[in-house]
Amino acid sequence: MNALSAYQSHGRRPPNILVCGTPGTGKTSFCEELATRTGFIHLDISKLAIERELLEEYDEARQTSVLDEDKVIDELDDENDINVMQGGYIVDYHSCDFFPERYFQLVLVLRTDNAVLWERLSAREYHLEKIQENVQAEIMQVVLEEARTSYNAQIVQERHDVGLGLLVVCDTIVLK
Repeated sequence: MNALSAYQSHGRRPPNILVCGTPGTGKTSFCEELATRTGFIHLDISKLAIERELLEEYDEARQTSVLDEDKVIDELDDENDINVMQGGYIVDYHSCDFFPERYFQLVLVLRTDNAVLWERLSAREYHLEKIQENVQAEIMQVVLEEARTSYNAQIVQERHDVGLGLLVVCDTIVLK
């Protein structure tokens, strides 16, 4: 029995987990594995926004789509579709400050070594300025500080070693 089934069999609402971090820290790989191990549903917000046209515009300078945050929240709150408030979701996005605090019982901020981050972003063929911007954001702990100011400190966890961290997170979910 996985964690989701265990919660459901006891009539309890499973928690929701937000996994955030600078692009290239391993969020999506971590979320996919966590979803496999727990039975929770992995929601990649970037993919969801593209698939359901929840975008404001395309930023040419940064070469990225800009989310319409209100549309994303409306989509996550849709009682006839996703309805994140039912629990059992792993939400994957690089930023976190626009998600309502009520959504999450655990916020994981993934971090990685700057040299590793540079290599990963280079492999994705990000342009030099975008790589520098993201590595600088990692050095300045931008996402970590955003999480700490947006959510109760008791639910925010910083994870550097996502391999080992995955096991700890899985144990935490199952034991709650």
